[in-house]
Amino acid sequence: MCTGRLLLFVAAVLVGPWNCVRAQETVALTSRCDYFSESSDSQTFKFPPDADAREIVRKMLSLIEAKPNFQLYASNVATVTAGFVGKQRIVLYNQVLFGSRASDSKKWIGLAIFAHAVGHHVNSHSLTHDPDRRKAVELEADRFAAYILFKLGASAQQAAWALQSDEIAQEPAFYPSRSSRVDAVIAIWNSAKSVRDNFNPAVVSDEIPEFQWPPPKPSAMVVIPNSILFHGAPAETLGGIGSDLEGVFDKAGYSERSFYSVPDGFALVSRLEQINDTGQAVSGADRWSIEMKSPRVFSVRSYLSSLFKGRPGRFRVIAFIVTQHPISADKGGSEFEASRDWLWSGANRLPSSIADLRFTPAYACTALIYEFEHQPGGSPPVQKLPGSFPGKEHLEKAMIWQALGGSY
Repeated sequence: MCTGRLLLFVAAVLVGPWNCVRAQETVALTSRCDYFSESSDSQTFKFPPDADAREIVRKMLSLIEAKPNFQLYASNVATVTAGFVGKQRIVLYNQVLFGSRASDSKKWIGLAIFAHAVGHHVNSHSLTHDPDRRKAVELEADRFAAYILFKLGASAQQAAWALQSDEIAQEPAFYPSRSSRVDAVIAIWNSAKSVRDNFNPAVVSDEIPEFQWPPPKPSAMVVIPNSILFHGAPAETLGGIGSDLEGVFDKAGYSERSFYSVPDGFALVSRLEQINDTGQAVSGADRWSIEMKSPRVFSVRSYLSSLFKGRPGRFRVIAFIVTQHPISADKGGSEFEASRDWLWSGANRLPSSIADLRFTPAYACTALIYEFEHQPGGSPPVQKLPGSFPGKEHLEKAMIWQALGGSY
């Protein structure tokens, strides 16, 4: 078991006796992740969790509006361990980690380790023994932890503190290099801050999900001319524009869609659909064959993840963006990796804070099209950049251009 500087510290801040008086139970993990290097030779015990640890987990999950999919136990593990007992997901934690007298750095280290373990389960990781896949999920858990720490108020340096320890697990078979893990944490912390800073607090409401801003790079895009956006008198509010666009989706057969907030405006996004090689929707139930709902934060990563276990083929998402800000796609590419990517809770209407905004000539409506391809054989899906068709042609093949009032 790890006996280095971190445990020397946490032993010093122990605020209550170890729970030896409780009935202990041995636990045999079939697979596990130990954030710090730890020998699994010693016997592992589990105990009922204490109130402080339950509150930590509750707060983390509340930040992403998730429900726990794992069991939490106190244990004699070195720090925090994520693992499986058969098919049961489990998080084991050392009770001495979270003393109230902990220094600022140790507090963030403890929370980072805890969030990393929770991230494995929230993201449905299998903790596989396949080296390449395991390294990928370890980075994903690091990104989850970085986002949680950002939401809890940690600085970028504080979010990365846990990775500076000499005791961090670095087995080359399972864990990425320390530098790549630090880079992932800093990148997600900066991305989360950028999204927060680019949103107008007077416009964004907790009632509505967020659209990544700047948007992820689309496969194609087209500005919708006002001459075909309005059938008669233009809407006076963003709520009116939203209703008009919902009617367009209805006419084109897109009965499911979700609203998102963007700076001083909104996005209306279609459900992921399967298309054929000509760009038209496949017929019947196969059009909506992917079990996919709108993510809490729109990101291309969410859709690629949904396709990873889905059927091979071509897929498309259409997003109408209504804002008075110029749209410049994220040059970094396809994704904003935040913990809320794993939550499906799209909004079915605009809150009044956005719907009541007055529509002015400064606003424009732009359609962003995200096209994906999933080849047979289990290879990961990819976004097509550029797409198979220009933006206007995509909308024509989706029957949306015609529903808007444009000619085919």
